[in-house]
Amino acid sequence: MQSTRHGCGVAVVAVAVAVAAALGGCDAGGGGAQEACAPVRDRGVTPQVDAARTSDLGACVADPGSLAGCYVGERWAECPGAGPPGAYCGREGGCKWLSGGQPRGGLQTPLAFDCRCAWPSWGAEDEASMASFLLGWGSEPWTRERALALPVTFDASLAAGTPKVSCTGCAGSCALPPGLCEATTLRVSRNYPGTLVVVLGEELAMAGWNLHLEFDVARSPPRARACRIPFTDAPRCQAAEPVCATEGRATLSARPCRERLGELHGRFEAKFPDGVTMKGAF
Repeated sequence: MQSTRHGCGVAVVAVAVAVAAALGGCDAGGGGAQEACAPVRDRGVTPQVDAARTSDLGACVADPGSLAGCYVGERWAECPGAGPPGAYCGREGGCKWLSGGQPRGGLQTPLAFDCRCAWPSWGAEDEASMASFLLGWGSEPWTRERALALPVTFDASLAAGTPKVSCTGCAGSCALPPGLCEATTLRVSRNYPGTLVVVLGEELAMAGWNLHLEFDVARSPPRARACRIPFTDAPRCQAAEPVCATEGRATLSARPCRERLGELHGRFEAKFPDGVTMKGAF
């Protein structure tokens, strides 16, 4: 999740700023939208910490330990025991919200004990990881149940095909370039941390948004979430809550198997609160 420096980085920052503005993240940490979201003019100067614009995830879990006993999702983990969600940013898996108990031992020291991201842009490696997390996933806790709006069914006759996405009502943050709805080359990635995570995005894009589909098939009945997650290769410490579908449906060709993810196919329809409807297949 480290930021990468490219010669066209200033243009990337402009897109990232627009993404944060459209998602309501420009005022995070105080200040007006124009001031807080103004692009950095000189990348050769290291910016000073501005406490007024600090994004804070709250008291960070000091050492969550091994997650072997936890049910792990893309950006959350549900562990045995009782306890409110706590953020963890570590070198193993980036940042997650942990709920329930907090087992000890196993994982490395968190990137930041208080989960504070205080650099307006391009801070240390640790803050770059948190900055990407804040931009993409916001500052509100993620849990197993959050935004699980899509019922999931299974259809063994579902055939493999060319990945595709179609959109209606795409405006606002949905229409920011390079938008997935206008993607010319669609990239599909599959991961299985415990849930099935399928990410659809524009190939080689350095900023914009991806569609993240997370399937919780261990749940009864199985359900999924569909969220539009902004990203950039030069993240700033500004939180912007993702836009997640509130209704829809999804179908998988089979139950996920970590060893055979490439053979798994699916289709979906997701309706978002801003009027966007997305349909697709992978």
